[in-house]
Amino acid sequence: MQKYFLDPSSQVILISALIVGPRNAHNIRLILDTGASFTLISPEILVRVGLDPVAVLNKRPITTASGIEYVPFLKIPTLQLLGVERHDVEVCAHSLPSNLPARGLLGLNFLRHFNLHLNFLDKELKIFAAA
Repeated sequence: MQKYFLDPSSQVILISALIVGPRNAHNIRLILDTGASFTLISPEILVRVGLDPVAVLNKRPITTASGIEYVPFLKIPTLQLLGVERHDVEVCAHSLPSNLPARGLLGLNFLRHFNLHLNFLDKELKIFAAA
C-alpha cells in the first residue's frame, strides 16, 4: 500500500516518481490526473535524463486549458512509482504552470495498465497489475 500526498493549497494528489533515462535518473512529483489521456513530463526533466524533446520532428496535438497545442511525444525507458515499474512509457513533453507543485501529470496511458484503488479518507493509493 502506498501513501500519497494531498496538497492542501492546490487540492491535487501528488505521486513521487523516478524517471530513468538513457543518461540519468531523476525523482519528480507528478499529479495524478485521471482526466489526462497521456502522461506529461516537463521538457527540462526529459533533457536531464538524456532525452531530447527538441529533436522530435513530428508533434501531436493535445488539448490543454489554453487550447490545442502541438507537442513532442517521447518514450521514457523506465518509469517507477507507487511500487510498480513500466518500460518504454510514452509521454508528452510539456510544461505545467509554475504555480503547480509538480513537474508533470500521471495520465491514463500509464494508469490503464493497473487497477487503482484510491482511499481519500486514509490518503492511500493502491495500485495492482491488471488481471
